[in-house]
Amino acid sequence: MPGILNRIFFNIKITITANLPFVILIAILFGYFTVRALPENRWNGWKCCSTQMLLTARFWARDGLFNHYLLGLNQGYGKIVRYFDEPELQQHAHGAVASNLLAQKLYYTHYPSFYITPLALMMRWGIDSLFIFKILSIIASLAGLAFFYAFIKSISNKIAAFIAALYFAASPVFMSNADIIEYLPLEDALVFSIMFLSIVFLNRLNLKNFNYYKTYLAAIWGASFLLSLVSYNSTFFSLLF
Repeated sequence: MPGILNRIFFNIKITITANLPFVILIAILFGYFTVRALPENRWNGWKCCSTQMLLTARFWARDGLFNHYLLGLNQGYGKIVRYFDEPELQQHAHGAVASNLLAQKLYYTHYPSFYITPLALMMRWGIDSLFIFKILSIIASLAGLAFFYAFIKSISNKIAAFIAALYFAASPVFMSNADIIEYLPLEDALVFSIMFLSIVFLNRLNLKNFNYYKTYLAAIWGASFLLSLVSYNSTFFSLLF
C-alpha cells in the first residue's frame, strides 16, 4: 500500500512539474472564483435560471425526485404538477404526441433535468449552503478547463494547449459562467472529458496497446450517457461525436 501511494504522489508531482504554468492558472482561477462566491447575495449572469434550479431542487428534496415527474418547476407550480395524471388533463397532448411511449401524459420536458439531482440530494441531506453549491460549480468548470487543456495537448503540444486554455479561461463565457448554479459547468466537464478520453483511446489503438481498452471505452460511454442526462444541447454533441 505505501508503495502504491508513493507511486501516485510521484506521478502527481511529475504531472504538476510538467504542466506548471497551467497549474498556476488553475490555482489563480480557483482563488478568484472562490472569493467571488463568498457573498451569498451575489448572483451570476444566469440569475433567473439559477434561481429556478434552486427552487426546483428544493421541491424535489421536499417531495421526492419522481413526485414532480422530473420537471423544472417555477415558484407556485409545485402542487399543480401532480394533477397531470387527472383525466381532465390527460388529453392535453393531443396533436403533439411524440411517440406511443408518451401516450397522452406529460412526464418530461424538452430538456433533461438530471443535473438538478445532486443539488436536490444535498438539500435532502441538510446541505443548503449557496456557497457550497457555487464551489461545486467552480470545481466542475475548472475540471472542464483541465480536460480541455489535456485534449489540446494530446493533439498538439504543451505551449499550444496553455495558450488555448488561457484564451478560453479569459473569455467572457467562462469567466461569467464558471460559478453558475446550472448545467453548463457540468456539461463542459463531461464534453471535454469525452474529447480527451477519445483521443487517448484512439492513440492506444494506434499503438496496439489494448491493456485498458475496455476501461477507456466504458469511461467514454459512461460520460456520454451522463452528458445526455445533463442538457438538451448535449444530446446533439453526443450524436455528432
